[in-house]
Amino acid sequence: MEMNVNTTITQEMTDFLFHEAELLNDYRHMEWLELLTKDIVYQVPLRVTLEKGEDSEFLNSMMIMDENYQTLLIRILRLETEYCWAEMPHSRTRHHLSNIRVKEKETDVYLVKSNFLLFRNRGDSTHYDLLSGERQDVVKRVDGRLMLAKRVVYLDQSVLGAHNVSFFF
Repeated sequence: MEMNVNTTITQEMTDFLFHEAELLNDYRHMEWLELLTKDIVYQVPLRVTLEKGEDSEFLNSMMIMDENYQTLLIRILRLETEYCWAEMPHSRTRHHLSNIRVKEKETDVYLVKSNFLLFRNRGDSTHYDLLSGERQDVVKRVDGRLMLAKRVVYLDQSVLGAHNVSFFF
């Protein structure tokens, strides 16, 4: 049973998400990885445009990203090699978060929903990617530390203009 939480926990979750965004924006991916549980589920389901009255506009059977701790680690380690051409030069990102809502799922396990706007630019290009949507996170307190256990990203776009998805939401 989900219960609304007090403002102290909401502020704690907000601070956690802002810190996480800072790590991603500063290209500190190994530090970001330390915020994730070893059984992390990290998904971005494909959005489809449906006819009026159809069930869902997200396909849980098709993902833009469907990652776990090991695949996220491999992606991050690859960023540090000369073979990650999609990130040469690396992306400059800015994660904007708003409308953070927190509900307690069980003791020390929280469902944290937030809206995001992700700006991404590379090199000297005038082209940039702008992605928006909602993140639904499960944040757990593990040995006194907040850790991200699950993230599902619901993009507002059904067609991505980005040439690649070498960044994290």
